[in-house]
Amino acid sequence: MLSGRLPTTFRLYAIAVIRVSFAIMRLNFCRLLCCFLAGASISGTSICSICLAAEFRLENRIYTNENRQPVSHSYTVFYQSAVYDFLENPTETVVFDKASGHFLILDDARKICTELTTAELDDFTVKLRDRAKKQQDPLMRFFAEPVFDVRFEPNRCELSLHSDLVTYKAVVISAYNPALAAQYNEFSDWYARLNSRLISGSRPPFARLELNKALAARETIAREVTLSITTTKAGKHQTTTIRSEHILSLALTPADMERIERAKQSITKYPLVSFDKYRQAK
Repeated sequence: MLSGRLPTTFRLYAIAVIRVSFAIMRLNFCRLLCCFLAGASISGTSICSICLAAEFRLENRIYTNENRQPVSHSYTVFYQSAVYDFLENPTETVVFDKASGHFLILDDARKICTELTTAELDDFTVKLRDRAKKQQDPLMRFFAEPVFDVRFEPNRCELSLHSDLVTYKAVVISAYNPALAAQYNEFSDWYARLNSRLISGSRPPFARLELNKALAARETIAREVTLSITTTKAGKHQTTTIRSEHILSLALTPADMERIERAKQSITKYPLVSFDKYRQAK
């Protein structure tokens, strides 16, 4: 039989065991509570899984005005240290390696590829802003230096950026993992800059960067974005609407892995051409 008073060493050991046990109980309780509260799911995966997600995909569709058929369909896949964006029509693949600051752009129809660096994109967008600021068109000047009234309605999961010329309305989802939201919104920033460089006559990307900034500040990802642009001709106002849908999936499919493998093979096979030559051939 043990005496009524335990040795000091044993008592300290027992206290340490009890503290560890309570810590484990708290951790398990938090995990259970998270899963209990996550009654909703995103593409069949519980919100709890977002906390553990390192690889994920978004399926994107873009619509113009009242059209019910998308004008663009793509998949954006985050895998290991790279981001792969697969555009279906035309078939073009963009591979972003953040560590090296490089974009590889593959034209699968012509079987050629080109590259751009983030430094080159930064330099281009600065010059694009300077040119836009000098334009007579008030819309172009706005896109050079956009100022929005930002409002967020958490109960409705709606984020809006309003101005007289340009308005964004986004339906958002919480990533529940700040790293995931930051990773996606950072890529969206660079992709907005890339599109301004890839597509001749594109608007400066700074309005979209403001939307990305607002999303990142709230650790959210846009599930749907509606962009409305108002122009005036002969005293009449005309509004153009572009709507995009983004479906988040936290598990990559065999089809995703096949796309990634094809992209890796294409990188080794396609000749690398200058960016100017790549654009001229389109």
